[in-house]
Amino acid sequence: GYVAGDGVTVEYLADLIEANTDEDWRIERNGRISELLYNAVRAEMKRRNSGVSDIVSVIPMKQSVQQAPNLPPDEITVTVEDLQNATANGL
Repeated sequence: GYVAGDGVTVEYLADLIEANTDEDWRIERNGRISELLYNAVRAEMKRRNSGVSDIVSVIPMKQSVQQAPNLPPDEITVTVEDLQNATANGL
């Protein structure tokens, strides 16, 4: 699940939304703002995590070695930066 990072508080979110939207926009979307913010943050995190690594492994893999599956973490931290970028890119 998603976990709020340091500095991510209800007050911070309220101030961020107020600073990046106008009152009419919020009135028109009453009840959907959280969904829009959630989707914008998920998109921002996907953009951030989709970068291709430039690290190349030079160690040959052995055929007999089994690797553990690459599972996503149980908790994903949503940072202040994620929220700022999400709102800057538009809800």
